[in-house]
Amino acid sequence: MTEFGVVQVPAAALSFATEVRRLGAQFAIDHFGLQRDSLRQLHYLLPHYVKLAPVYTKELSENKDTRFIVSSLISIALPLEIGVIAQAVESEAAILLLDELGFAGYQGYAHGRPVPIG
Repeated sequence: MTEFGVVQVPAAALSFATEVRRLGAQFAIDHFGLQRDSLRQLHYLLPHYVKLAPVYTKELSENKDTRFIVSSLISIALPLEIGVIAQAVESEAAILLLDELGFAGYQGYAHGRPVPIG
């Protein structure tokens, strides 16, 4: 689900998260970090992972304040067993920085554009 959707109808998001876990499945929150109550959502929804909004990924290498915010988010998410996935990763240098910060994974064209199978 998107973070915007979670913020718009928090009771429905919590109900959905509870039911998904009851059924033995997992869920994620996409475009995480854009809403005011982002961190609060981690504690009451406990998603399997969050996909960090691309705006943060794009600023990681140049902006130390962004690195601090993101590393703080990862420090909060790790004990809750919530992975943090970076979006819009476009270079090998970015992958090294993500690894250093403790990201669980990434999404983007750093290793090339998608190609057809077969």
